Amino acid sequence: MEAFEEWTGERVEKFLEDFKRLNIRPTSVLEVGGFRPTSHPLASHIGLAPVMRVGEEWPRDSEGRGMQFIAQLNLTEAPFVPEVLRDIALLTIFVGEECIERGFNPGSWELRAYPSLDGLSRVTAPPRPWRWLKGFECRWQQTEDYPSYDDDLLKLPDGYRLEDDLPEEMHGLNVHRSKVGGFASTIQYEVQFVPAIRTANGWEKGAEPPFALQIVSEEKAGLMWADNGVLYVGRRPETDEWFASCQFY
Repeated sequence: MEAFEEWTGERVEKFLEDFKRLNIRPTSVLEVGGFRPTSHPLASHIGLAPVMRVGEEWPRDSEGRGMQFIAQLNLTEAPFVPEVLRDIALLTIFVGEECIERGFNPGSWELRAYPSLDGLSRVTAPPRPWRWLKGFECRWQQTEDYPSYDDDLLKLPDGYRLEDDLPEEMHGLNVHRSKVGGFASTIQYEVQFVPAIRTANGWEKGAEPPFALQIVSEEKAGLMWADNGVLYVGRRPETDEWFASCQFY
């Protein structure tokens, strides 16, 4: 392709128009605080008191320690919900102290998904040695989203390759916010929920579940995934399997 300095005017506009047409997806993003909270127990929030069904116990990690509650997402209030989450009314996310070190394997995190809001009530977290979140109620906003540069779902207009000098404007189109749907905000590489397996033919990657949502580091709430990272969540609806992974700087 032509050198980068020749990306000017109409050519850049045409490229971005085609790029957006090929890649656009809707997403619902979380606005964390900054408004008068409703204090409703079913409201979406980070770090407040979550809801549970009667009889449910607080999640514990594989060492028996109480997990940290992270987020409650009321999807019935989201303006857009991706297909992979449309049978879910509300979900809550908890993590253990060593969730990143353990690669978000079972026992290091837990996601609870509720198909209905009926029978859910607010609970109080049990005493535990670590609590680093400031609670904020959240509300939803819908916007358009596009893939990050290293997302394997990215599509380029005919005649272009990732190795070419491409307009810088395409790199800032991904919505780097806590959100459901849209595209993952990758930091180092494409999101990987399923570890590669060594075979006789070398390393082979397993079938990846669809990306469902992400929770970014939210400074206002005191939420930080290692060094300003992102927690990604995927799901296989046909088997109701949930997956998580994290990237950070």
